[in-house]
Amino acid sequence: MVRYEQSQPTGTMIIADPFYELIDAESLARTAVTMTDARWIQAGSDVAGAMVFVGDGDGRLYVPEYAPLSPVLRQLLRLPDTPNYHSQTPPTFDLYALPSLPEMELLAEPVTFADKITLEGYELLPTNSSSTVTLLTRWLVQQPLPPHLTIFVHLLNANGEIVAQYDGFDAAPTALRTGDRLIQLHPLALPAQEGPFKLQMGLYTPADGQRLTHSGSPAELLILATDLHFDEK
Repeated sequence: MVRYEQSQPTGTMIIADPFYELIDAESLARTAVTMTDARWIQAGSDVAGAMVFVGDGDGRLYVPEYAPLSPVLRQLLRLPDTPNYHSQTPPTFDLYALPSLPEMELLAEPVTFADKITLEGYELLPTNSSSTVTLLTRWLVQQPLPPHLTIFVHLLNANGEIVAQYDGFDAAPTALRTGDRLIQLHPLALPAQEGPFKLQMGLYTPADGQRLTHSGSPAELLILATDLHFDEK
């Protein structure tokens, strides 16, 4: 990927990786491609999925064979069946032009957490499944983010009990830059019980469990919906 990237015009690498551990850090450091030029997303069979859209919109998406994007994410991004480039030497990778941001309804008043990251919009995706529902969120990076930043999503029953939960942030937070946008998928396993359900979310740092706050109330989380029903279970 590094050798191929050196032959390309100026642009930002978006690299899919099973653990977004900056696996090519040493080789990238020995080339003209610096780590500040790369963004990393986590991908693989057990990963919900996220995509980064760089501030200037100029980027290329690298998808190695060992880090495939989820079908739901591919569909959202409208990636073509045939990539712009497919390498021949194992492990192979596919190269795509950076896709456009998926269309979605945006919040009239975006919500900024800790002056660092702003929720611009969210929606529950249509699904044919009777056992899961997926929330899609869209974010704007305002300042450098803390390591291992995590988004939590809770589905609560009428008694206020958490009946489904997803925690994740499928991009390397410290590699993101001011002006970058991110979409994140949050799959939730639907409970057997009937609604109504409440949907809430927030962000925290796992090392200390500290939640990022916003200016609303309650400050440590955001209530997205209070009367959800999933009648087709």
